[in-house]
Amino acid sequence: MSLLKILSIVYQGWTCKVRPVVPTMEDDLLTLFDDLRHELSIFMNGVCDFIGQHPKLTKPGEEIVHSCKKRLKDRDHLAVKIRRKCANNNEITGENFFTELTDLAGVEDFTSISGTVWPHRWSNP
Repeated sequence: MSLLKILSIVYQGWTCKVRPVVPTMEDDLLTLFDDLRHELSIFMNGVCDFIGQHPKLTKPGEEIVHSCKKRLKDRDHLAVKIRRKCANNNEITGENFFTELTDLAGVEDFTSISGTVWPHRWSNP
């Protein structure tokens, strides 16, 4: 099992304990995102730091990771995505928030192989 999958499972388990309310309306989902924004940012930064500072990935002269970028989903774009998914008969609730909306936070590392830099994208599972 990959480290990212393990971190995702731990993170989802933690947020389930923090979020007993089950919102179902768009405004409630956006409020849930606002409430989770800080936690998502910390989690995203932790993944980026783990990858970008790992000694086996950044060993001088043998760097595998060239650089790392990260981003959080824009709230307005999230609102559009929620409306689009709901229009396609997808019900989004607090319980399935992370399975229906899989791009709330993302990390992209640029891998250096044979002098060529390649992007590798990670987002919340």
